[in-house]
Parts: sequence; C-alpha cells; structure tokens
Amino acid sequence: FTKRTKESGTLRLVNVARIAPEKNLLQALQILGLVQTKVEFDFYGPVYDIAYWDQCKEVIKALPSHIKATYKESVESDKVMEVLKDHHFLFMPTTGENFGHIILQAMSASCPVIISNLTPWRQLESKKCGWDIPLQNMQGFINAIDHANAMTQLEYDEWSKSAFNSANNYINNAETVKRNKELFS
Repeated sequence: FTKRTKESGTLRLVNVARIAPEKNLLQALQILGLVQTKVEFDFYGPVYDIAYWDQCKEVIKALPSHIKATYKESVESDKVMEVLKDHHFLFMPTTGENFGHIILQAMSASCPVIISNLTPWRQLESKKCGWDIPLQNMQGFINAIDHANAMTQLEYDEWSKSAFNSANNYINNAETVKRNKELFS
C-alpha cells in the first residue's frame, strides 16, 4: 500500500495510454472542460494518431484555467509505477479494453481509477476502488471527479487501500494464476 497526501479540493489525475481514439483521451479532456473544481491531469503515452492528437491539443487550449492538462510524452514501462504513485486517480474513459493492464497496475499502486464501463473492471464504486461509468454519462464522470476532488485524507486512504487490496486479491487469486499459466503454456 502506497500512502499519498490528499487534501479536499486537490486532485491529481493520470492517464498512461497511447494517444489513439480507442483510449479516448479526447473525451477525457472534454469531461475535464466541464468540471468546476481544480484538477491537474498528467497524461503519458506515444502519439499513434496525429489528427486525433491535434483534436486533443485544441481541447487542451480551451480548458478553463482551473484545469491543468499536461502531456508528459511516453514513460518507460519500468517507471509506470512511480508515475502512478504521484497521482490520486487513474482517469481513462476508454472505448474498450479486453483486460486493461494499466487499470490493474494503477490499483496495485494504490491508485483508484475512473474508467468507462467497457472493461472487465466493474462495480468499482461499491468496492471503493474507483468508478466504471458508461461513456455517454458525462455527468457521471463529472460527479466522480468532483467526489474524488472533495475526498479528505481519511476517505482517500480508504479508497486507496481498497484499490490496492482489490488488485492484490486479483493477482493472488488461484483461478487467475491458473488461467494465466494455461494462456502461456
């Protein structure tokens, strides 16, 4: 479990994914443009689609002053956990993931997630390790970000520990280990 400082009214979001339509950075930025609270959003990843990246840059230019979105370029795979440990939540409203390794990585770094419901990672809010929200529910994403922003240290620690424990339970689940061994044999 990694403890981070979290004050109510502060929120550091992160996204680690290639910059391509299926990872949906554009919608993430559009959602942030509607958020009324102060947010820092750092995103990492190689640009796979130049035209799409150009659209993202236009949205970034138009973001309100209380939203700071910063492109940090690619991050080496061995540095991802360090990046995650510097942020409060992973924010990735993806258009779909078969698995979502970065989601598991984030939770194993005690970093709860705000993602779409188009991944195998579901019912996250009931487990207090994040939110999985339908892409068309923009208000749902805004509400999740506002809730995350308002969290006190005590509430954040609870969610952070829950994310860590959920990841740990998944990684150490005997059935998961068996399926992975079958997959690679």
